[in-house]
Amino acid sequence: MAALAKSDRATRGGSSTLFASFFEEQVWNTWDESLRAFCVATSVAEQFDPALAELLSERADAVAVMEELARTNTFLMRLSDSLYRYHHLFRDFLREKAAEEGVDRAKLCKRAAEFFRARGDYTQALRFWLESADFKGMDTYLLLYLYESSSGSVADSADFMGTLRLDDLPDRAYRDCPPLHILALWYDYLTGQRERFEHHLDELYRALPRIAAFDPRFIESATLSHSIDHRTTIIDKARRFSKFGCLIKRFTPKGLATTLTSFTQNLPYPHRSNVDYSAIALEEDGMELLGKTFAPLLGTEWCYVRPLIPACFEYERNCLDAALAGIDEARRALVPENKEDGRVCIGIMEHAVLWQMGRADDAARALAQLEAYVAQEASQFLHNLRAYQAKLALFDADARAARSWLDEYFVVEAERIGLVRVFQHFTTARAYIALGRAEEAEALLRDLAEFGRGFNRPLDVGEAGALSAALLWARGRKDEAVDALAEALETLAPYGFFRVVADEGASVEPVLKSLAARIARPGYDGPLERGFVQEALLAAHERGRRFRGVCANLAAPRAGKPVKLSRQQARVLSLLARGLRTPEIAEQTGLTVPTVKSHTAAAYQKLGVHNVMDAVLKARELGLL
Repeated sequence: MAALAKSDRATRGGSSTLFASFFEEQVWNTWDESLRAFCVATSVAEQFDPALAELLSERADAVAVMEELARTNTFLMRLSDSLYRYHHLFRDFLREKAAEEGVDRAKLCKRAAEFFRARGDYTQALRFWLESADFKGMDTYLLLYLYESSSGSVADSADFMGTLRLDDLPDRAYRDCPPLHILALWYDYLTGQRERFEHHLDELYRALPRIAAFDPRFIESATLSHSIDHRTTIIDKARRFSKFGCLIKRFTPKGLATTLTSFTQNLPYPHRSNVDYSAIALEEDGMELLGKTFAPLLGTEWCYVRPLIPACFEYERNCLDAALAGIDEARRALVPENKEDGRVCIGIMEHAVLWQMGRADDAARALAQLEAYVAQEASQFLHNLRAYQAKLALFDADARAARSWLDEYFVVEAERIGLVRVFQHFTTARAYIALGRAEEAEALLRDLAEFGRGFNRPLDVGEAGALSAALLWARGRKDEAVDALAEALETLAPYGFFRVVADEGASVEPVLKSLAARIARPGYDGPLERGFVQEALLAAHERGRRFRGVCANLAAPRAGKPVKLSRQQARVLSLLARGLRTPEIAEQTGLTVPTVKSHTAAAYQKLGVHNVMDAVLKARELGLL
């Protein structure tokens, strides 16, 4: 029997016909009716413990039955001391039997739903009630899931909602329980299914009066759903807030957004998280307007969001002192009740600003504190923190960091760009570039740009455009590169943002120069202003003095021009080859530490490498040492 269950023959044809016919004849028909009924009843669950098995089968001796089944054959497998599941072939056989015998599956699913509700496991309670197909009774379980489920990784939450197959539900499900649109639209939003997302939003708007009749709290959830409608800006939605606000009798005291898995959708940048908030930068009193409308959805989180979002805008405009002041204000505004999201966002932005300012020691301390906090208190952010750390290394085209990132178990290809992994996808694109996998990088960047345009995320469009421009330039497609960068900057210009472009430093600097020359010509009639492009160019040049740029490994060597090291560069490199550290070299040569670093960087650039070992190997190969 075990061999049959595990054999390839058992599943040929896709219906497990061989297994079913053999098992029914040789085993099933020899079992007594009570054992068969037990198995059929418990097959409603993917896995179960004795308490659930007893409830489903209505047998007080469920433990003994399960132990005997597990002991005598391989069709019931013990997952832990108290958790079991059937072999998938046997489970499918049992469910077919249940259908043949007219077993009331809906009744069994409702029992399981009530069981998990009593345990406080509202995800499983929702799943089983949904499987019962009694959609008129869904609202209680949906409320518990939305308001009472424990927080965790938003990616895990999206994965769970995917198992519910919400878009496969019959139309009557949404007619009987219109609040289901809330769950479906969030799943489609998080997974990048824009057309389905827009469909559920429109149905939600039409059903608002009916939804309010179910429970007023659903209107609060609907209002939060309205806030992510990309078809209008957050400012426009705030101006029309009364359409929803008049239906809300009272807000959840601690803020509805804080009951969700992650109100930032696990993205590290608060101003481009669940939505891109750039539109607020165009409104003089934008944050005040949000404070009068959507702020109650954030509860106590608003206290630090209020100074943090404007600080992020200052960062994007490269006004780093103002950005740091706003971040400090946001940190001082934190209270013990605040979620991990805000603390992670503040930590990321603090490091980003300090790093841009060249305050290396302060930046290192900020990053170390953030790493410790995530490890101890907010492990759900670990994947994006690793993406951020890899991104930092990839500004210098670190091939080792690129390979390490792509080797992470959670870095996977996706059919479409989903919101929950946008930041990780950008790091993956950078890793492809650093490793010379240009075609893969170009395809991914196209998808990211399309995602950004479709969901009205100008900073995503700008970042994808800057990387695409740098990549195209490095591949010799210079006109395409300038066009791509022009489009990116035209998207960002209304907000005065250019930091996301300038970040690419040496890789984007030549494209910026060419673009600046284009708009300086008399015939240029585009929307870009020379001063704006010049600011981006100056910032990219400053960045290029510190990092080689993500495209450094793609730069083609200049034909017929041999590499030459200056006497001091060769001397410093030879001492590095002997294992001396920078301070030791400074002491031995009489040079200052900054001068030694300058000679080292210059040697790296000439050799097209980014670490001592590669530099020494390349220099020896060229006969320079």
